[in-house]
Amino acid sequence: MAFESLERVFNQLEKQVNWQKHHQFRQVLQHWSGVVGAAVSSHTRPYSIQRGTLNIATANSVWAQNLSFERLRILQKLNQILSVPLTDIRFATDSIPDECGYYAIKVII
Repeated sequence: MAFESLERVFNQLEKQVNWQKHHQFRQVLQHWSGVVGAAVSSHTRPYSIQRGTLNIATANSVWAQNLSFERLRILQKLNQILSVPLTDIRFATDSIPDECGYYAIKVII
């Protein structure tokens, strides 16, 4: 069995579509707070990218609506940073996944 250099293995991984999607999402997570600011970041969480659209969970419908008005500005700022540009952003009041990917269940009493 022949061993390949790590650099060659990483270069091959970077060319795979799935790896590029994960890398793009990691970039979003890394820069989200800097792009939208601490106040917005504390009420939102990026949770996926599907077909070029970034999906953001918001704390409530007020945040989702207000941010939808700012979506083009946020999209422009993100695309200046990302290696693969996004086409759109969707804000929703869906359950927000935590750092481990588990979703919190909203309970209304």
